[in-house]
Amino acid sequence: MFRFVLINPPQLYLLAQLASFIVPPIGIAYIASYARSKSHEVEIIDAFGEGMNNFIDSDDIKLKGLSFEEIIKKIPLLIS
Repeated sequence: MFRFVLINPPQLYLLAQLASFIVPPIGIAYIASYARSKSHEVEIIDAFGEGMNNFIDSDDIKLKGLSFEEIIKKIPLLIS
Protein backbone atom coordinates (compact mmCIF):
# COMPACT_ATOMS: atom_id res chain seq x y z
CA MET A 1 0.00 0.00 0.00
CA PHE A 2 1.24 3.47 -0.89
CA ARG A 3 0.49 6.89 0.59
CA PHE A 4 0.61 9.88 -1.68
CA VAL A 5 -0.68 13.39 -2.29
CA LEU A 6 -2.25 14.59 -5.53
CA ILE A 7 -2.04 18.33 -6.17
CA ASN A 8 -4.31 20.46 -8.31
CA PRO A 9 -1.94 23.40 -8.86
CA PRO A 10 -2.77 27.08 -8.76
CA GLN A 11 -4.04 28.44 -12.07
CA LEU A 12 -2.00 30.71 -14.28
CA TYR A 13 -3.84 33.62 -15.86
CA LEU A 14 -3.01 36.43 -18.20
CA LEU A 15 -4.44 39.70 -16.93
CA ALA A 16 -7.15 39.57 -19.64
CA GLN A 17 -8.38 36.14 -18.43
CA LEU A 18 -9.29 36.83 -14.81
CA ALA A 19 -13.00 36.40 -15.45
CA SER A 20 -12.65 32.89 -16.91
CA PHE A 21 -14.69 29.99 -15.56
CA ILE A 22 -13.80 27.48 -12.83
CA VAL A 23 -13.38 23.78 -13.59
CA PRO A 24 -13.43 21.27 -10.70
CA PRO A 25 -10.43 18.91 -10.54
CA ILE A 26 -12.36 15.87 -11.79
CA GLY A 27 -9.29 14.11 -13.20
CA ILE A 28 -7.52 14.13 -9.84
CA ALA A 29 -10.72 12.91 -8.17
CA TYR A 30 -10.89 9.96 -10.58
CA ILE A 31 -7.24 9.07 -9.94
CA ALA A 32 -7.75 9.30 -6.17
CA SER A 33 -10.88 7.15 -6.34
CA TYR A 34 -9.13 4.45 -8.33
CA ALA A 35 -6.08 4.45 -6.03
CA ARG A 36 -8.32 4.22 -2.96
CA SER A 37 -10.16 1.27 -4.52
CA LYS A 38 -6.76 -0.47 -4.63
CA SER A 39 -6.23 0.22 -0.89
CA HIS A 40 -3.82 3.15 -1.29
CA GLU A 41 -4.04 6.20 0.95
CA VAL A 42 -4.57 9.36 -1.07
CA GLU A 43 -4.85 12.99 -0.06
CA ILE A 44 -5.74 15.82 -2.43
CA ILE A 45 -4.55 19.41 -2.24
CA ASP A 46 -6.75 21.60 -4.40
CA ALA A 47 -4.45 24.64 -4.47
CA PHE A 48 -6.78 26.51 -6.79
CA GLY A 49 -9.99 25.72 -4.88
CA GLU A 50 -8.49 26.37 -1.45
CA GLY A 51 -7.07 29.73 -2.47
CA MET A 52 -9.48 31.10 -5.06
CA ASN A 53 -9.21 34.60 -3.63
CA ASN A 54 -5.40 34.58 -3.50
CA PHE A 55 -3.55 36.24 -6.35
CA ILE A 56 0.19 36.20 -6.81
CA ASP A 57 1.27 38.96 -9.18
CA SER A 58 3.99 38.82 -11.76
CA ASP A 59 4.64 41.09 -14.73
CA ASP A 60 1.87 40.10 -17.19
CA ILE A 61 0.44 37.09 -15.40
CA LYS A 62 -1.35 36.25 -12.18
CA LEU A 63 -1.23 33.02 -10.29
CA LYS A 64 -4.59 32.29 -8.62
CA GLY A 65 -4.67 29.89 -5.68
CA LEU A 66 -2.39 28.82 -2.86
CA SER A 67 1.23 29.86 -3.17
CA PHE A 68 3.84 27.16 -3.72
CA GLU A 69 5.07 27.72 -0.16
CA GLU A 70 1.55 27.13 1.21
CA ILE A 71 1.26 23.92 -0.81
CA ILE A 72 4.61 22.63 0.43
CA LYS A 73 3.62 23.35 4.06
CA LYS A 74 0.46 21.21 3.66
CA ILE A 75 2.26 18.12 2.32
CA PRO A 76 3.98 16.93 5.54
CA LEU A 77 0.71 17.36 7.48
CA LEU A 78 -1.10 15.10 5.04
CA ILE A 79 1.43 12.29 4.82
CA SER A 80 2.59 12.14 8.45
